[in-house]
Amino acid sequence: GVRAAYAIAPAAGAQALQARIERLAPSWPVGAHGAALLASWTAPDTQDWLARSLDTLGHWKALQIEMLGGLGWHCMPSDANFFCARPPRPYGSFSSALRAQGIKLRDCASFGLPDLVRLGVLAPASQLALLKGLRPQ
Repeated sequence: GVRAAYAIAPAAGAQALQARIERLAPSWPVGAHGAALLASWTAPDTQDWLARSLDTLGHWKALQIEMLGGLGWHCMPSDANFFCARPPRPYGSFSSALRAQGIKLRDCASFGLPDLVRLGVLAPASQLALLKGLRPQ
């Protein structure tokens, strides 16, 4: 994949920071595809789309958290497009059934959070699939 970055800095002192970053630049070869990605990413229409998508993601996240809460899950606060949640019963007791339906949740035990799973914010159709997978059969 492409690993590229750009820096945003205050005008005051930016020249010194720019010089430091440029000294590091040779270790960041991204090629033409990376340069094109960065140019696209910083374009005004792309930034407008990103701003609009935040509202959509926020709405989807609220729906997903409400859905999980209705099933007895405790969802942790998060500002990202993912969040951690504690299921009402140990994840290991139903993870195989979910996987059989193609649903995979990230067990947070390796993060030092053994009772939690991490969920990405899902589109409504995917939330319905998750709901179906979580409901007792």
